Amino acid sequence: MKPIKIILVIVVVLFSNILYAQNLAPNPGFQNLDPTVPNPKGYCWNAGLPGSGVNASGIPYVDGSSHACQPTGWWVWLNGGVAADKSNLCIVSETLPFGSNCIPWPSTNDNATPNIKMDKMVHIKTTRPDGGLVTVLNNLPKKSGKQVYTCWVYVIKGKARFTTSCSNPALNHGDGTNMSAISQASCKWERLLIVRTDGLGDELNIYSNGSDAEFYVCNVLVNAN
Repeated sequence: MKPIKIILVIVVVLFSNILYAQNLAPNPGFQNLDPTVPNPKGYCWNAGLPGSGVNASGIPYVDGSSHACQPTGWWVWLNGGVAADKSNLCIVSETLPFGSNCIPWPSTNDNATPNIKMDKMVHIKTTRPDGGLVTVLNNLPKKSGKQVYTCWVYVIKGKARFTTSCSNPALNHGDGTNMSAISQASCKWERLLIVRTDGLGDELNIYSNGSDAEFYVCNVLVNAN
């Protein structure tokens, strides 16, 4: 190999490593797994969940609860709300290598970012809206600037929603501090993008949007400057 080619290869590798090091998302490729968590793992409504009970009309409900999933640094959120049929309030997460279930690897034609290790993908199936993966960015700079959030989703049924919100109740103003991107395609990889400038988006949600859903997610990226 000629010296100039060697130099170019070194520069590309170093640049990719720098970009990867700047990613603030925990375990962005879902490559680090907790062996104590079964895979797949499912959760359903039960009377012991926090916030469970009955409303004024006697209808069972649960506000929602977080649970363990295999990728470290992430959790599964089982959303509640009014659910007259508590047997139909479930979520399943499964961590899989690319190529599983005939799901293709994101191609370069999709502008897939090559600086992230796309080792694994997480498969989510939920019977309720607003259920899926959640994490908190403990290292997000609390200052103004530009924060860019992206993830990739492959939707089988329904829609997926990528949301950034504020985990601090004193600063969280509900919809005023939430920003979202919603999937528009199905049976293909789609990049969801959010750009903020307030430094408040330290919680990431990758949820079903508006109804039950089934989707895959991979390659989460958070940059701040």
